[in-house]
Parts: sequence; structure tokens; C-alpha cells
Amino acid sequence: MAIDLRGNVNNKKQFQGGFRTVEVGAGDESQRWTIHEKLLCKDSAFFRAATKEEWTPREDGIIAMPDDDPHAFEIYVQWLYGGKLLVQARDMDPKKSRELRLLVESFILGEKLQDRVFQHATIDSLIACVNDYDQEGTVYFPAGHADRVYEATPENSPLRSLIVDMFVYHGHSAWVGSNANTCFLRDVARKVLDIRGRPAASSPIALRTATTYHHKEEPAEESSGS
Repeated sequence: MAIDLRGNVNNKKQFQGGFRTVEVGAGDESQRWTIHEKLLCKDSAFFRAATKEEWTPREDGIIAMPDDDPHAFEIYVQWLYGGKLLVQARDMDPKKSRELRLLVESFILGEKLQDRVFQHATIDSLIACVNDYDQEGTVYFPAGHADRVYEATPENSPLRSLIVDMFVYHGHSAWVGSNANTCFLRDVARKVLDIRGRPAASSPIALRTATTYHHKEEPAEESSGS
């Protein structure tokens, strides 16, 4: 059977015009990409602003992003040109820890770039990832990334909502570390209270079993005979 490789003309990439160089990261870890300017600016309000004449880039014209993750930006560049989030490496990453981290960092990068199309793709991919069972019937969640999400996203971030729902509907106490972000714990607690329904009539408070909340007496030590 012949493979149909036709596509809609409305989905073509914008390769006309000049190029812009973007440097991401700092020091020895920094990397550079030269990207078609129209493609770079199509969905990103950040790059539309950064390529204006009134923007004051470095003298060499490079758009510098020293505080951002080069690995996440590599994913963004591949997304711009290929329309895929290249994060899977199951032969080296069976528990998907790298894949989940890259998707989280990609969403955070999309927040800075103000690229909602890219962010929506990362959310969709995160949900697909946590619903993808391995050969042993196990799924993996980004449980260790809640603090990072909360330190790098605004209060109304959809990624925060997704992480909270993952904990509320699928998590257990072992996921919560002793130094967990307090705003994250607050949001989890609120969501749990919102979805649990009315308190059961058999609760200790409803049954007035006040002794449930009394100090427990320690058993007296037996004295040894002489």
C-alpha cells in the first residue's frame, strides 16, 4: 500500500526571510541555534518582542537567554521545525524520569517564550506519558518535580493544576518530601477537601468520641522485685 504523505497547505512552515541566532545557557553549558526568524516569532510573543529594533540585544545581534535550559530549548527548536517533542529515550530511561523532567522544563520554557501552542503540546505529552504503561504494567508520574513547577510558574499555571491532580488522584504519602513547597501542599489539601464530598456521619467528631483526641497515657513501668 502506498503511503500518503500529502498535507494541508495551511500547515506549512514559514521559512522565508532571515535568521536569528539564539544563545541559551551560560558559560561552558551554553549552546547556540540559528533559526528562521519568521518561524521563531510565529507563536512566541517573547521572540516577536526580542526581534524588534527597539530591543537592545548584544552587539553581535544574538538573543541571549542565559538563565534557560539548553536541553529544553533543543526540544523547542525540534518542535518548531518538526512538530514533535523529541523527549523519549526508553532504552536509557525506562522509568521516564528524563522524559518527564524534559517535558516539565519545556513547559516552563514555553511560559517565558509565551508560546501557548508549545505549552499545550507539552501538557498533552505529559498526560500521554503518565498514561503509557511499561511492560510490567507500571506508569510513572513527575512526583519529584512539584517544587520545580511551583518555583517557576505563576499561580494560575495549568501545569500546577495538572501536578496537583496527579497527586490528588494518583499519589500517595511517599511522594511528599519533608521540604515540599508549601503552596503546593496547600493546593493539594484544598483539592482533596473539594472532591471528597461531605464528611461521613461515622466520623469521631460526629459521634462525639472526644477521647480520640485525648493524650494517650503511657503504660506504667513495672517495678522489679528485690
